[in-house]
Amino acid sequence: MLFREPEIPEASRHLPAGMEATGRFSFDESARRLNIEASVRVLDAVCGCGGRLRRHGRRQLVIADVPYRGIPVRIILVYPRLRCGVCLTSRRPAIGDIDHRHRMSRRLLVHLWEEARSRPIADIAHSIGLDEKTVRNALASKRVSELDNRICSVPQILGVARCHIKGRVTTVFWDVGRRNLVDIVFSDRASDVRRWLDAFPERELVSVVAIDMVEAYHRAVQEALPEARIAVHPSGLRKRFKDAADKVLKNSTLTRFKATDPYFAAHRALCASGRKFQMQTLLDLNPLMRSAMEARRNYHDVWKARTPYAAAIRLESFLNNLSLLVLRSFGDIVSVVRRWARQLADSTGIPGLKGYGAARSMLDRAVANITAEEVENGSLGRRSPFDDCSIRLCQCCDHENIRYGGGSRLPRSARFGATILNPPVAKRFRSIRWICHECNWSDAEVMLAQRPNGLLRAR
Repeated sequence: MLFREPEIPEASRHLPAGMEATGRFSFDESARRLNIEASVRVLDAVCGCGGRLRRHGRRQLVIADVPYRGIPVRIILVYPRLRCGVCLTSRRPAIGDIDHRHRMSRRLLVHLWEEARSRPIADIAHSIGLDEKTVRNALASKRVSELDNRICSVPQILGVARCHIKGRVTTVFWDVGRRNLVDIVFSDRASDVRRWLDAFPERELVSVVAIDMVEAYHRAVQEALPEARIAVHPSGLRKRFKDAADKVLKNSTLTRFKATDPYFAAHRALCASGRKFQMQTLLDLNPLMRSAMEARRNYHDVWKARTPYAAAIRLESFLNNLSLLVLRSFGDIVSVVRRWARQLADSTGIPGLKGYGAARSMLDRAVANITAEEVENGSLGRRSPFDDCSIRLCQCCDHENIRYGGGSRLPRSARFGATILNPPVAKRFRSIRWICHECNWSDAEVMLAQRPNGLLRAR
């Protein structure tokens, strides 16, 4: 026995709310877990039809609970079945602190949620005495409920951005239309992004997903949101091309170019006599350096593109003009750039990317000082928009709407007096008017006026 007799009754004092210990305990040596028998307090209940509920047999339910001193605990809950004497329907009494879907107490679900941040799922399942699949399903349900409480509104255009917060790589989910933060995941792996998207409430309402040029994001969004259109913006090419250039310099012999290249050594000896160093002479002598400089000049045209259509055309021209020497030397990098070209070509004609480049730059500054406590508390959705510009997709033709008016106003009860139909409301409302130039459809979006903690849910 791992427990002394005085210690076993001590465990019964920590039962979930609504349960009472019957005084029967047992320790299963084979399963190495503590079994505690409990009952439910049943009061006089009345059925919905007005009849009185009476006891009609009893049932037994085994639920998992929080471990006691490192030992798994199972609560054998015995409860009566209740039957109405008028309509003859039977039911069980209300049991508060139990997750009936996964056969565990709600405090065990909170315990799993906290332990999953620092321990692997297999280790947690072994310490509690549950199946690993059961633990994963319980955490998935908890993740859906937590995310539903933290998200204020479902965006039409969801942005997935890779940012750095205090030196830590994070994935920021933001509303591209309203310029609001949605949530932050402290990882950039495809599995973590896919897990967040699977728990996203009402994800079928998301029509466009604007992502950074990260292969993990494209794969995760394509699997989790197959109906949404994936869009990339040419502003992401700058950072990604810089990373590719750094990889080329790291994996090639260009880092040792000055010490080993005979052309550069001859040119340096020629300049030692007092002549001025000329870059053009070096380019004429070295074919590899000449090809690299030509590729750099051609990519500058892609850099200056402001729309996905122009960037896709210029990037395709850039790939066609690459020299054979560069194609043979850096085939893996060229294949990555070709995938970027295909993503840009697929993004042409997708609405909702107006002003995306400026908003993406402002997003980096908005998340620079966010702490982990704000993410855990779910207060990101109550933050004010980090940009005044906002866009919206038309509900009829799916084109971008134009914002042409708005303002704040008092409710009807404050303007014309409170009545029974219009009770007094001490809050101002802010309205935003939209119009679509494609189908001439107009609409007004009404929300609570801005307060220090941001905007509340829009109507």
